[in-house]
Amino acid sequence: MNGFVVLVLVQLIAESLPISSSSHVEIARMLMERGGLLVAPWSMHFDHLLHGSMILVLVLFFWREWLVPAKFFFRGLRNNVGLLKLKNQSSVSTVSWYRLCRVICNVALLQLLVLVLVTCWYFGMMPILKSMQWFSHPATLVGGLVVTALALLSLRFKREQVYTTFGLREAVVLSIVQMIALLPGISRFASCYVCARWLNISPRRALQVTFAVELPLIMGAFVVHGIPVVLNGSAFNYCPPMPLFACFIAGTACSLVALSGVARLAKRNLMWLFGVYMIVPIVCVVYGFFW
Repeated sequence: MNGFVVLVLVQLIAESLPISSSSHVEIARMLMERGGLLVAPWSMHFDHLLHGSMILVLVLFFWREWLVPAKFFFRGLRNNVGLLKLKNQSSVSTVSWYRLCRVICNVALLQLLVLVLVTCWYFGMMPILKSMQWFSHPATLVGGLVVTALALLSLRFKREQVYTTFGLREAVVLSIVQMIALLPGISRFASCYVCARWLNISPRRALQVTFAVELPLIMGAFVVHGIPVVLNGSAFNYCPPMPLFACFIAGTACSLVALSGVARLAKRNLMWLFGVYMIVPIVCVVYGFFW
């Protein structure tokens, strides 16, 4: 049980960092097995269950930024009967509310685009890739970690330019990046954030866009695959409910602190430091699987 708890905590904390949480779970499992500790099998469905912690962390971290537009939206909805008459009104509040409605519609459409493209890739191409021998080879994992490290290190050379907004072009590019990031060792967080920054999106907005792109995917995985793990009781095969719940709370708190630290590093343009850290998991994988 102790080894399984360690894997749970690693997954919960690493998911808030741009370092590939699934790779770190695999590395932790490998190191514990080499140390003689018996570790229970790690199910991807259990991994999806822990996405619920990430959803909670995002709600707690971004609640102020989500609450203000929501309050403004419903206030405008209360004061204006329909969108058609907004075009004939010129008050500042009405025009602002109309613009907010357009932004919300655009974001919804972009989210749908990302979800459709990535879902088609996940259910269409991923089974084919996973059937190939190279997909699960340790060298593939090392290659993915190296790609993540190089992507993060590239931010060291990113010069600030005029910030752009998140539009259709950015949605398509980030969708493609999400597809590539499903390969072993590549962090979805890191790849999307780095891509958003190179698209000249501001650091804070890049964080928002990164998690906005990921949110539909992790919510879908949590609902479709994660919740049934609890309902059928298989989540408690290797860990009793109370210790598992305690790990969930502790891991969520640590994950929230970790995300706050990441936001500070992003604000100071120091996210490239995680690229230096990636040397650690790369060395661990090379040592663990090849020696």
